[in-house]
Amino acid sequence: MAAKKFKFISPGVYINEVDESILNPSPPILGPVIVGRTRKGPAMRPVRVDSYTEFVEIFGDPVPGQEAGDMWRSYTPSGPTYAAYAAKAWLNAETSPATIVRVLGEEHNARLDNGTLAGWKTTKGAKADLDMDYVGGQGAPHTSGSSVGGAFGMWVFDSGSVAEDSTDLLNGIHPGASGTLAAIWYCDSGSVMLMSGTSRDGTTEQTGSALFVKSVGTDNEFKTVLKTYTTGDDGTGLAATATFVGAATLDDEASTSLLLVNADGEIVTFTTNATKGFGDTVDETASPFTINTRDIESGSEVRKATQAFWISCKAAIDAGVLDMAINPTTFAGTEEEFTLTQNKVNAAGNTAITLITGITANGETAFTGGVTPNQQVFHFNFNASGGRYIRDIFNTNPILTNSDVVSSGEVTNKKNKYWLGETFDRQLKEGAGSSGSAGSQFGIIFPMLSGSVNWAFRQNSFVDAKTGWFFSQDFGLNTAFSPDSTSTKLFRLVGRDMGLQGHEYKIAIEDIKASPNASTPFGSFTVAIYPITTYDTKAKFEALEKYTNCNLNPISKNYIARRIGDKHISWNYDLEKHTELGQFNNISNLIRIEMNPALDFDFNQASLPFGVTGPIRPKTLFWHSSSATADLTKFSSGSVFYDKYYGNANHGDGGIRGQGIDNCATDGFKVESYITGGMIYGASGSVMESPLNVGANLCSMGSTDGIPFSGSFEFPAIAIRSSSLDGPGGGPGADAYFGVSTTKSKTVSQPDAGATDYLRGMPFDSTVFGRFDELSGLPAGADNANEYSWVFSLDDIRINASNGAGEWVSGSRADGTSVSAVSSSYKKVLDYHDRFWTVMAGGHDGFDITEAEPLRNSQWTVGTTNQYNHYAWNSVHRALGTVADQDVVEYNLLTAPGITNDDLTDRALEVAENRADALAIIDLADVFQPSTEDTDSYLNNLGSVTSTLSSIKTRDLNTSYGCAYYPWVQISDTKTKRMVWVPPSVIALGTMASSEASSELWFAPAGYKRGSLTAGSAGLPVMSTSERLNQTQRDDLYLNNINPIATFANKDIVVFGQKTLQATPSALDRINVRRLMIYLKKEISRMSTEVLFDNNVPATWKRFTNLVNPFLSSIRSRFGISEFKVVLDETTTTNDLIDRNIMYAKIYIKPARAIEFIAIDFIVTKTGASFED
Repeated sequence: MAAKKFKFISPGVYINEVDESILNPSPPILGPVIVGRTRKGPAMRPVRVDSYTEFVEIFGDPVPGQEAGDMWRSYTPSGPTYAAYAAKAWLNAETSPATIVRVLGEEHNARLDNGTLAGWKTTKGAKADLDMDYVGGQGAPHTSGSSVGGAFGMWVFDSGSVAEDSTDLLNGIHPGASGTLAAIWYCDSGSVMLMSGTSRDGTTEQTGSALFVKSVGTDNEFKTVLKTYTTGDDGTGLAATATFVGAATLDDEASTSLLLVNADGEIVTFTTNATKGFGDTVDETASPFTINTRDIESGSEVRKATQAFWISCKAAIDAGVLDMAINPTTFAGTEEEFTLTQNKVNAAGNTAITLITGITANGETAFTGGVTPNQQVFHFNFNASGGRYIRDIFNTNPILTNSDVVSSGEVTNKKNKYWLGETFDRQLKEGAGSSGSAGSQFGIIFPMLSGSVNWAFRQNSFVDAKTGWFFSQDFGLNTAFSPDSTSTKLFRLVGRDMGLQGHEYKIAIEDIKASPNASTPFGSFTVAIYPITTYDTKAKFEALEKYTNCNLNPISKNYIARRIGDKHISWNYDLEKHTELGQFNNISNLIRIEMNPALDFDFNQASLPFGVTGPIRPKTLFWHSSSATADLTKFSSGSVFYDKYYGNANHGDGGIRGQGIDNCATDGFKVESYITGGMIYGASGSVMESPLNVGANLCSMGSTDGIPFSGSFEFPAIAIRSSSLDGPGGGPGADAYFGVSTTKSKTVSQPDAGATDYLRGMPFDSTVFGRFDELSGLPAGADNANEYSWVFSLDDIRINASNGAGEWVSGSRADGTSVSAVSSSYKKVLDYHDRFWTVMAGGHDGFDITEAEPLRNSQWTVGTTNQYNHYAWNSVHRALGTVADQDVVEYNLLTAPGITNDDLTDRALEVAENRADALAIIDLADVFQPSTEDTDSYLNNLGSVTSTLSSIKTRDLNTSYGCAYYPWVQISDTKTKRMVWVPPSVIALGTMASSEASSELWFAPAGYKRGSLTAGSAGLPVMSTSERLNQTQRDDLYLNNINPIATFANKDIVVFGQKTLQATPSALDRINVRRLMIYLKKEISRMSTEVLFDNNVPATWKRFTNLVNPFLSSIRSRFGISEFKVVLDETTTTNDLIDRNIMYAKIYIKPARAIEFIAIDFIVTKTGASFED
């Protein structure tokens, strides 16, 4: 400190300490950016990792591909994660960090509706395509030509007492049988139905069909028929054809209907009319069309009846309603039959057309040809420890349905047309199937759709999972308590850019404490994140993250938003950059907080997170019979079903009312049909679906008496702990976590492998399935078809007087029996239980789950596919955009392993060249096609040097900021010991890392010393290459700036080239020089900042050169350059430049060149020659 800063008045000694030993921060160590898929981790933003251990912790181990097991529940596409292998190859060298950009599926905000959208759906299944081939999904043969498809849900009922009073429903009470959704199948075509007679040994076999089907045996086994479709036997695709013949019995037939179905699923109705003669014209131009039946029975009855129907069909065809061809095209008056042929090939034929008395088709009621159904029978149960467990019987791999990558010859049992999705074993075990006795269950299968949206509609960009809203304790009268409305919503937690991964965590609110003194009203609590496999007792579990002593005081350092962070990013497609939202920096790597903005204005400061809303689900559906009692025991012997739906005058009477199950909702999930008078009808009574033969037995064979039924169809919810006695270690005094329970049952600690099935959420349609903002509460009234699956609150904890156990009973505060109600204090319950769990739900990766490799190159066409018409292409393009700005992230290498599309690799080169501080390592097309790209065999997927050279020449590349290698290599996954084919960019990146580690980055990453893959230069065990190159091929590749990976006679595999993609000959056409220049420019740029904004005078110039000269001398001493010269004086920074505030220097560099060609003359001399000469 300068003496003048002291004020001396009287004599004395003044001492001050000055620390000049403070070290300036070191410049960041740069490494590569790696773009691609990983097993988990934050997506679509750059994340730096400093070690492979850290990479695995955040992004997971590499996936070798072709993994076995339950792929529906694995969440990870089965293709290899090339980006993860590239990260491992680089980080194993321990030279510098890597920046990872994990890719998830995202559509452009200006995407084209007719393009390939993010997410997935079944090929068929929208309402326009659905023609019910079974009553409620079962029983009768297929009835239409649209190949059906979509989601099919199976509800299971227990055979308990179902007696009821019909007046109860009118009073808002819903008694009767209670069924729960137990399983969902997703069909690309065809459908799933239950069959009566489920015994495999035939001892209990029944005949006929059933709407409800009873289980058989101690494992409550069911039998299903799965129908899928293939083309005609000749493999060329056929159009379905039927021949129609009339009969005398059509005479004077009136007011009965006949249905035909177009190949696109549209139903065309024909109605008999006895007031006009059989040969009279038909005037209708829209369905239904008249069949005139008078005067048929007076000779030539077959001809007349045939003519009557022919005239009607011809009118429907001429009107453009019936999409079929008719033969003959004119009726001469002598024909006794005619044919109809659907105009579309490969469409399912009408395999069960509803006909009327007097008309037959092909001797039966069927079209022939077209897409023929393949019917298979499966026996299964829901006993995971039994021999016929549903998930072991049915296909659970959606990828098998993708004919672009899986050939039909590879798939048995027609698994290439469907997959089994969710099964809700615990809900079934503890709900509808809880009795568990032999033959105690009834099943029914319905198609799951609402309006034009099927349950299988999951098309959307990636979405983060989130918890429900955490809400406060009740401060009002307990009798008025309704946690979703009388408590204050406080906050919710959202996954940080990880999609489905959020389902793998449980969130705990722990150690909830009221404020200890009146002067500080804010209490405290802990937020912790655990794996979802953590079970439900207070054991010594290690939290993944924990934030203790949080509060709701906005000015406190422990304010929950400050402790966890609330910032998140949104990509601006117009500006091509991230926009950051929120005010508190993210501390958590896994979650961010979303505060209720209403708390900024007013709330009770004593509020604590006392409860949470559960995931959203469709409301329970109710079905009510016109009879006062319903006896499920008669389902095994009953016949036609009659019922009456109460509550909506438009729903009609006298039929099985599927949509009536919706509790008067108009927009939510519905079973979209009801049956009356032999027809299946839609919501307003119009004919919607295929017909049902009135004489068919809906329940089973036997009695002709109607069997009334009333009951509820419930959608599943992840379990809630109901008692502190539940689970191992539970007891009356146990300090149990209430809230969500994720074990197989309430009595065991084993995690439920199906817990995440409850968390997938509903289809992406905000108007139908309600992906609404629950902050404002669920919409009220009949228009709301959704509900919280549960609402948990500590205010509803009560103490069991007989055993002292804590119990959660919804509504116990309102009825006055909970701890907080009895004690009139929320603090009292915290003496018993101060912690609870919840989950994050509704996450979505945005990928097509039928793709083994969602970023499959073969689905893109160069020059045609772009960010607007294909979500996956846009996803990669956007990921590259996140690292385009050098002010956002620094790096010196860029690669997107496995991406071979020319347009996307051009984008990578463009990013590197525009930044001018990175080398892009790209993979080329036509080198090798992995099994995730198509259905060809390994031999057919091998590329060739010729095709690769032809392709590269047409691209006319000329940039020193890119490089490419040939061919692909096979590595051994060190963890699984699996052999994996990886693109050469993975190996090139690893070789550059090991070369940099063993020498310097300006040494050539090639050759036996630094490029021997056999010796481990890639950081991964390399076993072979997809093609063994000879000398001529290596020469051709190198001549065209492609670096060969050579296999030599000694079996050494070596990177044998180091060219950039610059066609113009110069020092920069070599990788070592380009990397040297990137390094020099970056470091000298940092030095330049030391003089930025200083005065532009010779003294400043001297300071700059004093920084640069020693640096370049160091590079020269380490063989990076041979000579250099720095010029910064009046000749470079002229007066004119000074006036424009510019300092201009010139730095001359002679880069060291690598030895790539060695010429040696061996000179044979004469005897006696002197070598000294």
